[in-house]
Amino acid sequence: MTAPVDLPPAGRLRLHCDAYLTAAFLASPLAELLRAVAGLPTVAQVEVFPDIAAKTVGVPTGVVVTTQGPDPMVLPTAVPDVACGFAVIATGIDARAWNVGQAREVFADITTAIGVTSPTRRAPRIDIEQVLTEGAAALGAPDRYLAHPALTEQPPRPGHPGLLPAGLRRALADHAGSVAGHFISLYTAHPLPTTAHAGDHATVVEGELVLVVHTGAPAIRAWAYDALFAPIATRCLHLGLIGPELVAAHQLFGLPASDPLSRAFLQMSDTAVCYGYANRQLVADTVLAVLDSHRPARIGPPRLLRHTGHGWYHHTPERPDAMVRSGRGIQPLTGHQAPPPVTFVTGGERTHAYLFTPGRKAASTGGLIGHGTPMWTPRRIPPHLRQQAGPATLATLIRSVAAAAARSHTNTAHDRRTWRRDLINLELAAASLEATGLARRAARLMPWANYKEKHVDAVTQPRS
Repeated sequence: MTAPVDLPPAGRLRLHCDAYLTAAFLASPLAELLRAVAGLPTVAQVEVFPDIAAKTVGVPTGVVVTTQGPDPMVLPTAVPDVACGFAVIATGIDARAWNVGQAREVFADITTAIGVTSPTRRAPRIDIEQVLTEGAAALGAPDRYLAHPALTEQPPRPGHPGLLPAGLRRALADHAGSVAGHFISLYTAHPLPTTAHAGDHATVVEGELVLVVHTGAPAIRAWAYDALFAPIATRCLHLGLIGPELVAAHQLFGLPASDPLSRAFLQMSDTAVCYGYANRQLVADTVLAVLDSHRPARIGPPRLLRHTGHGWYHHTPERPDAMVRSGRGIQPLTGHQAPPPVTFVTGGERTHAYLFTPGRKAASTGGLIGHGTPMWTPRRIPPHLRQQAGPATLATLIRSVAAAAARSHTNTAHDRRTWRRDLINLELAAASLEATGLARRAARLMPWANYKEKHVDAVTQPRS
């Protein structure tokens, strides 16, 4: 299948998937849920991407929801994890020059440098009010890597720090430079000869270490659950805007954009996005400083490949044709440069990942792409996957990723079944992107190290 598919109700549910994933979606409980979302007040369109996956709250990830009209609805659980994103940096380091023992030392130093509760982590000195207002712009240029301005795609809306309690702002300042509730991943790059690269700024070198910082603003989200989500749900039920069965079963609720609670929610979202962009830059600089301290073998300068969000609300309530558009697990595939930069799509904690470039039909999604992998591995590997793992067969790829995963460094347990699920699902999503002409694989990233922050609750209070 090479074109998007429109499904009822009234053509508002649109799939950007190949034939295999379209059939998988239609046979899953997600289809009924998203038909319900498409039928909510003022919803104009619901778009489904190949990496759609169920979440415990609200709309699945891998979905864009657009509400439109004189007073479009704001749906908080369309993106409850607003502000998440990826900062992707080619480090210029030849990871092959480090032996196993040296690599372990590097990983240990990274964990102590960014861990929320690590006694050796020093929170960067920042003006939290300015960061919450301006985001990464408040920090100036990164200290440790080159960053073309167009590659940091922070939305232009300012934040509203006064919306947040003083104690929360102190906690955000204290925990800046950590990846609370999220992770950093390090990969070795392997450009794929079958795919043309983007510009020189996006080229990765064989064996080069690539750093990915994935985090958002979980402390703001935790505060918003009590301060905004609950009051919005209560008022939605009181006004009878959405049936109580949808609110109870799927936490689908919302209010018109003109409602003061909706305006506060969108201001919170803009503020969280500012923090997310600034914090990812701080974490990247910290990790690169640790890497530099181990005197690495260099094959190029450290440089930003892409810094973009995949949890966002775009809103124009001040216009006559008002619109609120949300993307959960959705990021831009095209960019502000020509040719466009590469886009990172993640796998699991110990699987490979990919860098993609836009395909011939990238414009059909408005230049958007998902950020990860679905979670519906078939019992048997579909025939169309067996020869679609780039230059290698799927069996060869599984063996090579398994070997890299065995050598990788991580602070999380390895579940073989989850690992295999994530690996195959990433290939399903990649095959769909190429079959529909949305994107092409430019490089495969093999696992080298992964740090996942386990002390999620530590972000709610500042350290003493």
